[in-house]
Amino acid sequence: MKATVRRLRDQCKKNYETLELTKLETRTMALILDEFDEYVMETEMYAQRGIALKEKARSTAKLVCHRTQIHAFHSSLTLVISYRIC
Repeated sequence: MKATVRRLRDQCKKNYETLELTKLETRTMALILDEFDEYVMETEMYAQRGIALKEKARSTAKLVCHRTQIHAFHSSLTLVISYRIC
């Protein structure tokens, strides 16, 4: 995604450099290129956030699995103890 946004920015810049623009148009194009740069930074931020969320989900899944195992062990132990009492 980041590479796609960069290619779009580069293509936009290449096209705009071939045109004869007024000062106002040049400033407008500079703002557009700055906007593309922000999109690139946002894409990187979202990619990093996705990695962090994936790791958090993995950690949560491990915790839930661990708690499930403890609960199963506790249930089995309770069953064994109640069986021995009877």
